[in-house]
Amino acid sequence: DLDNASINLRLLRDHFIKELTDIIASCSGGRDAANGSKATKILVIDPFLAGPLGLVIEVSVLRELGVEKLYLLDEKFIDDPAKNIIYLVRPEVQNMNHVVNQVSTYGARKIPKKFYLYFAPRRRMFCERVLEEAGIYDDLEIGEFHLDLVPFDVDVLSMEMPTAFMDVGVHGDQSSLFFVAKAIMKLQFLFGIIPNIQGKGKASQFITNMLFRMRKEMASEEPLIVPEIDRLILIDREADMVTPMVTQLTYEGLVDEMFGIFNSCVDLPAEMVIDPKEAEQKKEPIPPGKKMKTPLNSSDVVFRDVRDKNFAFAGPLLNQRAKVVEAQYEERHKAKSVQEIKAFMEKLELLREEHSSIRIHTNVAGAILDVTRDASFRAQLAAEQNLLAGSEVEVSMEFIENCVNRQESVVKVLRLLCLYSLTNGGIPERGFNFLRREILQSYGYRYIFTLDYLQRLGMISLQQRTTLFTRNRREFNLVVDDLDEQNPTDISFTYSGYAPLSIRLVEKALECPSPSAVRRQQPEESSLGNPFDYFSSSPESGAGASMKGSMSGVDGENEAVPGWGLPRVDSILADVGGGPAFHAAQELPKGLAGQKSSVAKNKVTLVFFVGGCTFTEIAALRFLSQQHEVQDFIIATTKMINGNTLIGSLIPLFPH
Repeated sequence: DLDNASINLRLLRDHFIKELTDIIASCSGGRDAANGSKATKILVIDPFLAGPLGLVIEVSVLRELGVEKLYLLDEKFIDDPAKNIIYLVRPEVQNMNHVVNQVSTYGARKIPKKFYLYFAPRRRMFCERVLEEAGIYDDLEIGEFHLDLVPFDVDVLSMEMPTAFMDVGVHGDQSSLFFVAKAIMKLQFLFGIIPNIQGKGKASQFITNMLFRMRKEMASEEPLIVPEIDRLILIDREADMVTPMVTQLTYEGLVDEMFGIFNSCVDLPAEMVIDPKEAEQKKEPIPPGKKMKTPLNSSDVVFRDVRDKNFAFAGPLLNQRAKVVEAQYEERHKAKSVQEIKAFMEKLELLREEHSSIRIHTNVAGAILDVTRDASFRAQLAAEQNLLAGSEVEVSMEFIENCVNRQESVVKVLRLLCLYSLTNGGIPERGFNFLRREILQSYGYRYIFTLDYLQRLGMISLQQRTTLFTRNRREFNLVVDDLDEQNPTDISFTYSGYAPLSIRLVEKALECPSPSAVRRQQPEESSLGNPFDYFSSSPESGAGASMKGSMSGVDGENEAVPGWGLPRVDSILADVGGGPAFHAAQELPKGLAGQKSSVAKNKVTLVFFVGGCTFTEIAALRFLSQQHEVQDFIIATTKMINGNTLIGSLIPLFPH
């Protein structure tokens, strides 16, 4: 339900529905030779796309479009009599191999089929090369389904690109950044040109330049829409690698840590979801080991109230809510007249839904509480807090070594090791070599690749004299001692005393005047620039880093300049690390000159996390929105992540 969104996100969802509808309608494939009826269709979906696609379009709609069956793409042959097979996949080599095997099998068996292959969100040349080398390229009709920023909630959009962080940071493949720029252009096409841009990081700089170039290419096609989004803040994940490594401590964050939230759903044990009394009445025992998919979004009023609270206060809040619902149930005894009985019956269904939700979340909270009370969890939390505060660092290193000795999860070990390195300016060489050897011997030599990736990304490094995090901790007040977690006044409640640097950056961005209000000094010589320049040059960081020609707008009108336009903020950004800081004011289409934003009440800021975003960062932004009554946020990201999924994306999968 997107009714409560600060901008009409239904437009975005409807855009995807129309595009997919047109795709399926175009895959007609003629008529069945046997009876002359319209040829049947099946849709074969990349399993990773099934979740995002389910948030956009319902299965019943696909059936109305003539899709008889849905299949998930894997190595198995699909034995189906349908004449038209539509593949909807991400541009991945493994998916191409599956398509090659299936199409080749149909050909070998002399089974006449019409094949359609649609890449989401964009086609990639190396995928088409795989098809050409397999000799099936000409057997396929190939196109694109531009499924990019999918609405996950009223204020959350995600592209769900699991490899984007590694592609850019490790392999230097900027294709995903191009996809991000195209997705933002789509938002601008639907909601108007975003007049103000602020960014932090090399990837954000690349995206901004691509936006300028794309705007120039479609100048004559730009819609005359009064802007609904006032500001775009682009934040590289590289600018704050500490936050994902820390255990999330909001209710939703811990649900993600313990169970895993994917596409706004969580798989829970059936006994947590099914009411045992109802199961007993129906004489349907709860199957042991069964998992049930449970939606987690703002349509659930109970979850909406508890999701962003520090977990310590989730239980009491659920208990309080249960008492309110119970009191409303008791009103049925007071209903005497026909009108009173009718009024109660009208809200009975809502009460039942709320009661069911309270029961589910109480069960989930109970399961999380059992874990958080465990000595191992508390020791891990203590190690994290010590590293963030810069105290008892040796004790934290000893805890990491003990985790390796106890053969605890390799992801947990690597996550803690990254946190140690990031907060202490690296790992002493002797300790680094020892832990590297211990990890490879304990968990297997395949992790040599993961350790190499972490070093390339700067998440693990040899200790240096200067500690960047120590300076950031002081300048941005990242560790807050005097904190009221129940009635917070600061975003640090999300981690029980640690404020995410990424959100502190957003706070600083909002302190600055909007770039469109800043008088920009034009350079003497205008350069067309190349959005690829920065990636081909040596790494530079800080707001004062050279922007080269790549920061100049390609049309001479849009131009990004260093800093965020406020001297006291720029002086801090100069030493924060994580790539350059910049700002830009986008010229609106000439037909909109002088017109004000269409947003009637609040200013809407789009915060885009390039490389991934955690649920606690979203909770912190929602908190900021509540603190600033005239400010709404739409949060967009390349992927919803936590420390486990981020580290997991850097572990290569080898065939057995």
